[in-house]
Amino acid sequence: MTLDEPASSKVRVLRMDRRWFPAVRCQRDDRIGEWPCRTLAPGPAPSAPEGGVASFVEQPDARLRRITPSLVLVNFDMPYTVSGVSEQHYYGTGLVVDAERGLVAVDRNTIPEAVGDVRVTFGGSLEIPGRVAYVHPLHNLALVAYDPGLIGNTPVTTARFAARTPEAGDDLWVVGMRNGEKLVSQSAVFASFEPVAYPLSRTIRFREANLETLNLVNGPRDLDGVVVNRKGEVAALWSSFAWQGTGNLRQENRGMPVEYVREMVELVTTGRELRSLEVEWSPMPIAAARRLGLSADWARRIGDHDPERRRLLSATRPVAGTPAASAFQPGDLLLTIDGQPATRFREVEERVQKPAVAVEVLRDGEVLRLDVATVALNGDGVRRMLMWAGALLQAPYRDMAAQRGVEPTGVYVSYFAFGSPASRFGLYAGRRITQVDGIAIADLDQFIGIVRTKRNREAVRLTTVNWNNQQEVLTLKLDDTYWPAWQIQWQDGEWRRTDLP
Repeated sequence: MTLDEPASSKVRVLRMDRRWFPAVRCQRDDRIGEWPCRTLAPGPAPSAPEGGVASFVEQPDARLRRITPSLVLVNFDMPYTVSGVSEQHYYGTGLVVDAERGLVAVDRNTIPEAVGDVRVTFGGSLEIPGRVAYVHPLHNLALVAYDPGLIGNTPVTTARFAARTPEAGDDLWVVGMRNGEKLVSQSAVFASFEPVAYPLSRTIRFREANLETLNLVNGPRDLDGVVVNRKGEVAALWSSFAWQGTGNLRQENRGMPVEYVREMVELVTTGRELRSLEVEWSPMPIAAARRLGLSADWARRIGDHDPERRRLLSATRPVAGTPAASAFQPGDLLLTIDGQPATRFREVEERVQKPAVAVEVLRDGEVLRLDVATVALNGDGVRRMLMWAGALLQAPYRDMAAQRGVEPTGVYVSYFAFGSPASRFGLYAGRRITQVDGIAIADLDQFIGIVRTKRNREAVRLTTVNWNNQQEVLTLKLDDTYWPAWQIQWQDGEWRRTDLP
């Protein structure tokens, strides 16, 4: 029943969740004038997930018949604001990339972070739980895992990837689920590969870079899913790309090349580490590079290497706290990696899958050789958080260093609750805590080691830094009665919440 419709009633299903939001009971104690709270008993253990068997609607088109058993609906609920992501509910079309292992590829506008609950729906009739297996640290991709034993004989198949890269004028079809329900398709024509260029995020959430996507003529805007060729083979994911500049969150659909999906699956199934040079690049025409001092010999060599594009890559910004930050400068023009020209984003990524590389760049009209160590990145995402004084704290994450040049030290405030000590004393989201009572803080473990010794009502002096590197010292008074400290962490395949002693 609502105020707008007091004469009507609505039925909703509420799922009890004691992991993210445990139930507490508070009762006033007149002797001390406070409302001490205690956590209710954990209750019975959750029931084992129920499986079943689903079927898929028979499709009249051969392409749809081939791809339909590989498409699922993925729902994701985030309990907390982390890594600059404040929205709570997401859904999108997922592609089954390994039916035997139960792996589904989605974009990061469906799975923006690792913290949350995943549900996978087959054929619109069978919903089972899943988990986040991988959050791509560089690109708009994530991998969800489910238990194949829960779907019985549901005729799910591993998607077949196209062996050939689309060419201009190729007829393609976008297939997906509109509004998360009805399977629909729309014909399109491949136009070109175009680089993404998104503004820096106001909330420092994930932002795509160093990627060329499929540009389709008349590509659908209200549909996410896959791009298939005449044989029903997947040429790309038709993914939702989200960005947030100075205004509200915006999103658009682009084609994520299938080679990135294949690589992500290989990273997860083999355990191979993904390495990165940790530089954001932007394309520059050879003619423009000539005006910056590129010689005729280098222009010819670059042009012969990639006659179709006739361009090279210019460094936009290195990632703070990495070897690239001390080696590269904005405006450096990339000439070669290990002696071979590299003019495309994908080419750079493939060349740097080793501990170190020798790079030649053009800087101020001079060719320089740089020996640069690469960085190994994981796809874990955020797997640990601390609630302290009403502020949700996490380790600094890559996008802070990649977009704003923030060194990955201290602890990051991702959220604060109104009415909490964090709110009252100015410990706002977007800040990093670098010192506690004058002691430098390197990471979350060191922070916990210091604050766990503080007593209730004790004052704590915090040195904080915002993303503009402006420092502010504030004093916060603890209130463990109403705002106790606890942490939640991914352990042994599940999220576990524990009080901070």
